Amino acid sequence: ELFRYGKVPRAQVAIVTSEDLYHFAEASSDTGPYAEARPDALRHLQHTIKGWHRCLWEEGVWVDFVEEKEVLEGGLKSYRVAILPFPVALGDELAEALREYVAAGGTLISEACPGRADRYGMARLSGMADALMDLFGAEHESLSLCGEWGGQMWSPPRERYEVLPPTELAGDGPYSGHALRASFYVETYRVRGGRPILRCDRGVAGVSNDHGRGRGFLLGTLAGHAVATYDHAQSRAFMLKLVKEAGVLPERCGRLLRRRRVWKDQEAWFLINPLDREVEERVEVEGFRRVEDLLEGKSLPIKGKAVPIALQAFGICCLVLRR
Repeated sequence: ELFRYGKVPRAQVAIVTSEDLYHFAEASSDTGPYAEARPDALRHLQHTIKGWHRCLWEEGVWVDFVEEKEVLEGGLKSYRVAILPFPVALGDELAEALREYVAAGGTLISEACPGRADRYGMARLSGMADALMDLFGAEHESLSLCGEWGGQMWSPPRERYEVLPPTELAGDGPYSGHALRASFYVETYRVRGGRPILRCDRGVAGVSNDHGRGRGFLLGTLAGHAVATYDHAQSRAFMLKLVKEAGVLPERCGRLLRRRRVWKDQEAWFLINPLDREVEERVEVEGFRRVEDLLEGKSLPIKGKAVPIALQAFGICCLVLRR
C-alpha cells in the first residue's frame, strides 16, 4: 500500500515551462545552411533548464515542472520559489500571473530577456513585459552576446556578431563576494525601484525587488549553463543562496539526499549518495519504531534514535519506516 497509494511530498520549487516558449525557441533555431550564424534558442532553453535542475537536485532540493496553463490557474500558490528559464517569449497573461504570485508572497527567479517577445513571437519595444518591469523594478537597457569560458559550444562566429569576452557577473550589495558566470547573453538594466545585485563592465546585470509580500530576482544571463556546462562552484553557490533565502530547505540526511513517499503511518525513504566515494551516516529516525532496509530485506537496529547507513559511491537504498 505504501508504494501503491503513498504520495511524494510536494516540492518547494517550481520550474515554469511554456509550450509557447518552446515553439518560439524551436522556430528560432535554424537548422539550415546558415545554422552556425544563428543562436540555437531551443538548445539554450533545454540546457539552462538542465543546469537549474542539476544544481537543485544535487543539493537535495526537489523540483516540480509547472506548465503555463497551471500557472494561469494559480498553480504556483503552494511553491516558495518559481524559476523562469530563458523566458524570451512570454505572454501578458503569464506575466501578470507571475506578478500576482510574487505579490502574494512567492519568490520568482528569472533569467535574461523576460518577455522580450510576446507569446506570438512579436518583439516588445520596451524589451520586457510591462508586468515584469513592475515586478523587478527595472527596465531593459542593453543585450550582448558573450564568449565562452572554454571551447566553442554555442558562440556564433565573431565575424558575424559582436561578442563580449568571457564575462563573470560580480555580486553587489548583500551579494558582494558572490559571482555568476555569464553564458550566451549579458543583459543590463536601468534600475527603477529595485536593487542591483550583479554588475559587469557594462552596468547592472542583476536586480532584486520586493513586490507585495514576495520578491523577484532578475539575472541578466542564462544561469543554468554555469552548472550544466562548467559546474562552476561560485555560480552554484549564488543560485542556491537565492533559493534558500526564500526558506527552501534541502531534504538530506547528512551527505545523503533523501526522497520520501508517505502513506498513513508509514514512510519510504530513498537515500542517495551523490558522491564518488563511500559515505557513512547516522540517519535520524525519531518517531519511528521500526526501520527495514527494503533492498537488503532486513530490519535495522535503532540506536540513539538513529540507524547507521553506509552507501557506496552513487549508491541508493530504500528504508521503510513505521510509526
